[in-house]
Amino acid sequence: MPRTVRFFVLSVVCTLILAGCGGAGQSVDETQPQPLLLTPTTGDVYEVQSTLDQTIEMTIMGQTVEILQIIREDAEIRVDTVFDDGGFGAQVTSTRFRLSQEGPDSFEEFDSDDPDATPQSDLAVGMAGLANVPLQMRISPVGQVVITEGMDALYNNMADLAGVQSRTQRDTIRAYFRETFPPEDLAQDYESAFYAYTSRPVAPGSTWTVTSATSLLVPTLFDGRLRLDSLAADRVFVSGQGDVRSLTADSVRGTIEGPFRDVDLSGSRDVQMELDRRTGFPLLTRREQTVSGSGLIRSGSRELNVQVSLTSTFEQEGTVAPAPDSK
Repeated sequence: MPRTVRFFVLSVVCTLILAGCGGAGQSVDETQPQPLLLTPTTGDVYEVQSTLDQTIEMTIMGQTVEILQIIREDAEIRVDTVFDDGGFGAQVTSTRFRLSQEGPDSFEEFDSDDPDATPQSDLAVGMAGLANVPLQMRISPVGQVVITEGMDALYNNMADLAGVQSRTQRDTIRAYFRETFPPEDLAQDYESAFYAYTSRPVAPGSTWTVTSATSLLVPTLFDGRLRLDSLAADRVFVSGQGDVRSLTADSVRGTIEGPFRDVDLSGSRDVQMELDRRTGFPLLTRREQTVSGSGLIRSGSRELNVQVSLTSTFEQEGTVAPAPDSK
């Protein structure tokens, strides 16, 4: 089953309330606690480049297998509406995916910009299906995501990649993907990046607890504490750390079934972020995570005991083009 693994961390922490309505030349009041909420301006365009570099190590029947994986994504977020409740509507498009992964007996490179590239793995198929498909989303001030438009185009792309021709076959494939990959799946992956936001007033030195569930490879829960380190005229600095543990598949909304089951993983995550003061969009993000444990892995019709270790580094750089009337 094709798996779209969204690693793209949509960390839109808007600190407009914290910063006031001024720009880079505003005075900075670091003593008055304010919430960190999502309140961007209509017309803002955020462009971001993300890289996930991870090593997956599995020991099966005494043999250790290592998979090296690098995933790059370019994306843009165009804010087109701000609602009365403080939420906003945005068109989110992943404009390019690049994948490089290497195992003991396999190697794959995929670039969605290459018209001759043929996706081989489930991950590459998911990238090919999602590339350049604009998704319309509604995002609340605290980071809850609802995808309102765009999934039909994604299902059509998946049907194209499956190579089916007849209308009956296409309808069958589309129905399959609607059932196995509903909008909630993708929305959850975006929401899993929104753990930095809090409606509780915070100031430099303040800390707050966060939780975030995701279904990347295996369902996991991040349970941590973040800290507002400092404020500058145009940036907000946030750091944090916490524990990561696996969850049962049915406890995570919209989980796409992966290769593992009955896993018991635990580990840690460290986060560093520099956020644009006016919009809250991340200018720099670095996340390091390590989890390990045991479980079962599917191999054809068999299920084998496996020891698993996943070590990953996620880095993101973004830029914000403001709405014309906010320059």
